[in-house]
Amino acid sequence: GMTAEKRVFPKVLLCLAIGMVLGIAQANRITGVFAIPVLVVCTLLFYPRQIGWLILCGVFALGFVAVEAFIYWNFTGDWLHSLNANLGARGRKGTEAIPLWMLPFRFMGSLWRLPVDVFMSSLAVGGILYFFKSRNPAGRALVVYGAVYFLSYSCAVQGFSPPRPLVRDGDRFLASLAFPLSILGVGGILLLWSFVPAALKGRPLFQWLERRPWVGLFVFVPVMVIAGDRTTGVPNYLEEIREVILAQKPGAVIVSHPPMRAVAQLAAPEEASALNWKLFKNVLQPNPDLTQALAGADGLWLIRKHAWISNRKRSEEGNKDQLSALASYLVPPFDGWFPARSVLKGDVPDFLFLERAGSPPEPLDISRFLPSLPARWDFDKQPTEWKLDNQQIPEGLAGRELFVFLRYASDRTEPVRLWLEFETSDKTPLVLTFKPYLFRDMSPDFFAFRVPPDATSFSVRLKVSPSTKWLEIERMDIFAASKAK
Repeated sequence: GMTAEKRVFPKVLLCLAIGMVLGIAQANRITGVFAIPVLVVCTLLFYPRQIGWLILCGVFALGFVAVEAFIYWNFTGDWLHSLNANLGARGRKGTEAIPLWMLPFRFMGSLWRLPVDVFMSSLAVGGILYFFKSRNPAGRALVVYGAVYFLSYSCAVQGFSPPRPLVRDGDRFLASLAFPLSILGVGGILLLWSFVPAALKGRPLFQWLERRPWVGLFVFVPVMVIAGDRTTGVPNYLEEIREVILAQKPGAVIVSHPPMRAVAQLAAPEEASALNWKLFKNVLQPNPDLTQALAGADGLWLIRKHAWISNRKRSEEGNKDQLSALASYLVPPFDGWFPARSVLKGDVPDFLFLERAGSPPEPLDISRFLPSLPARWDFDKQPTEWKLDNQQIPEGLAGRELFVFLRYASDRTEPVRLWLEFETSDKTPLVLTFKPYLFRDMSPDFFAFRVPPDATSFSVRLKVSPSTKWLEIERMDIFAASKAK
């Protein structure tokens, strides 16, 4: 009767919601389907009588996927457009072929890398013991949830000949495990609490803490923040970009690309909208229309990573062996332009703001830091590093914008990574990370960054990827802005 209907209807709504979430998750990213094995395994192991409701969830999810497929068919004529679009990413960086037995261990190192990782992962292991010991189905289901989700990310493959992982080896993908690992961590704390002697728990301090568990939260969270390796005190790049925007006169003509305008509107919505934007999809290579737009422009703004992204992907996929040329404002003598300011995103100099140079930039003599160029290096599979420590900042260089122009080639798109550390007068180091993009044939590249005004010395560390077979450098030039900004 009515009572049965009242019990069934909320469950149907819940199944509808779960189906919608599954449909949206897979539409957003292919890894959204990893929730399916979690639901199936946990239901079969701990709630087998609820299998009918799980099937209903699947029916609703298929319904949402069918709606998505119909929309794609109307736009593209392909019912499986979502799947076929993802197939275009096969063979990307970080999904190189590996033996099948290694798949479960791909992300294991990320969970035990730093001391704080070891501490949190140890608590999670304790939580696994605690929830299995408690014989609570919900707790055990949480353990299986974390394990199946982790193995789905590690072991899902895009093909077996040869076996290639579906998900590339980026630590950020482990963020999906934040929920189960955090609850398991609490289980680990409860396991430790269970070992505290009863006599000690009877003392006033422990009884007071047991009645106020929130006190532990206020202690634990700051400790984890301090113990973490995330850089603190780094300037907010949106605030710095806002400063650049506010320095422009209303109606200033800015040549750029859509990603840069999107960031500018985040930084200063009204002021960015008042600028006269001339947008081009490709700001990296020569373009007659772009050259014409520059004739009346007040500034040229770009995000290096986004400017490179299509060419970088084509290099990784083996579809492009060379970048023939960069636009004239990125190549010496820069066609009258030069970076007036560069802005860090985290520790990466990513945002470039070019203006018309009042006077030609100054070339710097860096020959004493480099081998004779051109030069080529061949590597074995052993890790290779090169360091240059405690070099004094040349007089008059602090506070100035620098531009680095290179021509190089390698068998890998990202064969090396470079860290530049500045020591400042207050002994606070500033570390910049540089990520070069290379092709198999000799091609140009560029970077721009600012020397801190109070920098006193610098050190350089360059690490070669173990998968890199060879690297060749033809040219490397560094130019300084005509005066400090």
